[in-house]
Amino acid sequence: MEQGSTNLTSSALSDLRIQQVYHWAPGGSDSRMAPPIVAEIPRENFLWVFKDARSANDNVRDGNDFTFELYDGRAHLPVIRAAEMYLTRAIANFKLGDEGGARADLNYVKEKRWDSSVGTFVPFSGGGEALEMEIKNERARELFGEGDRLFYLKAMQYDIPVGDAERRPEITQPVVSFPYEGLMWELPPSEINNNPRINE
Repeated sequence: MEQGSTNLTSSALSDLRIQQVYHWAPGGSDSRMAPPIVAEIPRENFLWVFKDARSANDNVRDGNDFTFELYDGRAHLPVIRAAEMYLTRAIANFKLGDEGGARADLNYVKEKRWDSSVGTFVPFSGGGEALEMEIKNERARELFGEGDRLFYLKAMQYDIPVGDAERRPEITQPVVSFPYEGLMWELPPSEINNNPRINE
């Protein structure tokens, strides 16, 4: 999606992940929802991620509608996979000054995700900051919904953006920059109550 827009771009439409592990729901409607949870349908266009809910019976697709069984105990969750390793090596090569190696790993992943029915794959050819940003963005697309984003941003010492908070004026948290002072998980009340040595 383009910055500030909730519409799919031509680049997104050529990405196999949109067809295989995501579900595009136009605002105000979602074929997956039925009463009593229909009230939870987003008012804006929304991209559902199906990675943690996929099961053995989750491979039937009719247009943009999926049939699936949520959390039936047969979901296949990747712990580590090739695309993650290629993208990790891409950013490592970039940081070491090997832009050719970084581009090769990046384009390997991008081509695997390309829908050839829309046209010929065009490899990314940029360098410098553009290459670093494309590796960062491709990792966000590839590992979306898998809990990788925050830890990756911290490991790379990138700014941590406000995310969805930019559309919620009541949230005033600014972008958090390295060394991320004050960025920590809140202690659960049960831990505080059960340990008299904890001093908030």
